[in-house]
Amino acid sequence: MSNWKLSSSAPDANRNGLDDPVIVRALLDDPNKLRLVVALVSVDEIKRNVVTGIELPVVKIRHIEIPPADHAKIVTEILHQAHQDRTGEMMLPFEPGALFTLPGMEPISGDDDDNPED
Repeated sequence: MSNWKLSSSAPDANRNGLDDPVIVRALLDDPNKLRLVVALVSVDEIKRNVVTGIELPVVKIRHIEIPPADHAKIVTEILHQAHQDRTGEMMLPFEPGALFTLPGMEPISGDDDDNPED
């Protein structure tokens, strides 16, 4: 059980990078693919169980974007480091090469080798 809940409401259009028609189409075409996002959140409300007294914050996404390919590797490294700092574990269960990129952007290979076949 999580100690928080996620609000179902989306950010306003100008702060919702997932609302772009190209991104929506990509989400529909490949719904199982992991996407790296950067988001700002705040507590929208606090739910309290009157019997147990347990309170849960309801977190709302206030701004969300998919970083462009040239920033995604850095953001991925920050995410991996934050996860390691919090849990002591070395990696999250995805590789940078699996990241979503917009059409026309080069995918992130996850390594610096331009010729992985060699």
